[in-house]
Parts: sequence; structure tokens; C-alpha cells
Amino acid sequence: MTAKDTRWLELRHKTWYAVLEVPRPLRSAMGKKRLKQSLKTHSLPVAQARRHAVLADFQKQIAAASGGHASNDLIQEGLAYRDQFDRIRRGDSALITQLSANGSPWEYNNPFDQTPPQQAAIEWVDLRLHDRVDAMRTAGQHDEAGILASVAQGKATPLDTYMEAWLAEGGARGPVTARTAIKYRAIFDDLTEWLARERLPCLLEAVTKDIVGRWVTSLLSSGVHSRTINAKVSAMSSYWRWLMKRTSIRQNPWANQAIAQYQKPGVEKPKRAYTAAELTTLLNGKPSPELHDAIRIAALSGMRLDEIYRLK
Repeated sequence: MTAKDTRWLELRHKTWYAVLEVPRPLRSAMGKKRLKQSLKTHSLPVAQARRHAVLADFQKQIAAASGGHASNDLIQEGLAYRDQFDRIRRGDSALITQLSANGSPWEYNNPFDQTPPQQAAIEWVDLRLHDRVDAMRTAGQHDEAGILASVAQGKATPLDTYMEAWLAEGGARGPVTARTAIKYRAIFDDLTEWLARERLPCLLEAVTKDIVGRWVTSLLSSGVHSRTINAKVSAMSSYWRWLMKRTSIRQNPWANQAIAQYQKPGVEKPKRAYTAAELTTLLNGKPSPELHDAIRIAALSGMRLDEIYRLK
């Protein structure tokens, strides 16, 4: 974390506040879009240190509003713990001094405690995480506790961790265009919101073949056209292929998930070329920029719409 790290922080009238977005499905129940609490300090380093306890309290409020089910903002709490572990391992002297001031938490009254400050700081964060996870399990929130612990310890990865790196690298033709990136992010947001509605964590490890199948089925039952579904599946499959190349992910749950294309029975009309008048009308229209490009690619190549959207 850098000195300018302001994640989950907001400066108002020279005072720092901790802020956390409320998941969309819970906003009506909680009556607000975000949670906010003053950290009662003008100092950014102090605010960075204080925000984690407030974030934990925010998460309790969200969990209560969701009826005790896992919320994806629990992932943010786990990331906050992971951030502290990472900062300590990188030698963040301010955080190490703050956390190790009382020595090791396992040697409360030992005057001969010689635990190195960096180790003492890690033990303090680990103790807080252990207490939080233990309290959740005592309250019967076993799945939620597992998610928090896995994210905090780096054993589970938020869904969007590598999204921007994937878009920046692109494929054989280089980085994706700005227009394509917008389309891919929209597909990603659709998947994220569906996972939240289904009370599923937005973790890479949570997106299995069964989960992908459920999402595809839900899109079909909602009346989404099969070609649109296949475009979404193709985009996410590209992301997972990149993950398999660049990370420890070993399987692509999106493989073979496309909807089969079929023709309705009946007599197929013979194909013919456009007339000059038809072509003029087609090319002189004023469609959206995306449709503008698709029309010209289709006219020049004869490709189907789903084939155009699979181009790389």
C-alpha cells in the first residue's frame, strides 16, 4: 500500500471517513447506497490504520440486512486484512510500529518477550482475523467465515483481480479497443450482479462449470437471445483462457457452454446479393457505432452476427 492509498476512504471538510458501498440487492432494505463513518482524524496514515475496524462493523450491518447470508462485500473485508499482511511483509514501518507496540499478542505479560516487531505485527493482525472468523463460525456463518479467511490469507481471489490486466494485454491483435472493453466490462458486471443475487461469492474459485451452467440457463429463461448469450460466454471464456496462461487457474468452466444454434424447420429462401438501392439504404443509415461496424463487416464477409462478435 502506498502513502496515497485511499481505498474505502473519503475526505470531507479535512476529516477522513471510512466508506463502503452497499450491495445493490440490499440498498432498499438498508435505505442507503453506501455506509460512511468519520474516522475522526485529519491524518491519512491514521485513517488508513483505523478504517479496517470500521469496515468490519460495516460488514456486520450488511450481513444483518442480508439475513446472515454471505455478501460479496465480505471479500472487501478479507482484502483489507490481506492488505495489512502484505504491508507488514513489505516492511511498512508505520504499521509495524503501531501494531507491535505491545509486543507479541501471545506473550501478554512476558517482560522478556523478544519477538521481532515485524513478527509481532503479523501476529496481531492474525489474532484479529482469527477472532473475527471464530465469532462468525460461532454465529453459524461457516461459509462466510471460510470466504473471509480464504481471501485474507490469499487462498481465494476476487473475480475482477486480473480484469484490467487482461483487457490491457488483449490477444493476438493487441489490447482490446475501448468499445470492446466497455462491452466486456458490461458482461462482467452482469455476471457479478447475478452472483450477488444468487448469494454466491464473486471469487474466481467460485465460478465452476455448474455455476456457469446456471447463469446460462437463467439468461435463457429470461428471454435473452442465444446469440447474445454466446457473446457473453465467449468473452468470459477468453478471460479464463488468459487466466490459465497467466495465473494458477487450471480449468476453463466456460468451455462448451455456448448455446447450440439451430434453424427452424421450413423451406429456406435462396440467398441473393443486395441490390444497389438496398446497399445504399443500408450504408447510409444512422445506426449505433457498434452496429455501424457490424453492418460493414457482415456486408463484406457474409459472416453471421455471432461469428462477428467472436472475432479476435
